[in-house]
Amino acid sequence: MLFGVFGNVNLEVAKGKESVDQTQEGFHLIHEKLSIVKSGIAQIAQVVAETAAGTQNVASHIKQISLIAHQTSFDTSIVADTIGQQENNITEIRTNAESLASLATELNKVAATFKMS
Repeated sequence: MLFGVFGNVNLEVAKGKESVDQTQEGFHLIHEKLSIVKSGIAQIAQVVAETAAGTQNVASHIKQISLIAHQTSFDTSIVADTIGQQENNITEIRTNAESLASLATELNKVAATFKMS
C-alpha cells in the first residue's frame, strides 16, 4: 500500500511539473508578446517625436513667412505713401508749368507792345 501512495504522489508530482512547465511556457509566450509590443511602442514614440519636431519646424517657417508678409505689407504701405507724394509733386509741377506758360504768354503780349515798327 505504501507503493500505491507513492505512485499517486509521483503521479501528482508529474501533473504538477507538467502544469509548471505549461505555465512557464505561457509566461515565456507572454514575455515574447510584450517584447514585440514594447518594440512597437518605442517605434511609435520615435515617430511621434519626429512628427513633433517636423511640426515645430513647420511652425517656425510659418512664423518666418508671417514676419516677411508683415514687413512686405509695411514696405508696400511706404511705397504707396511715396507714390501719393510723387503724384502730389507732379500735380504741383504741372500747375507751376501751366502758370509759367500763362506768364510767358502775358510777357510776350507785353513785349509785343514794346516792339518798334
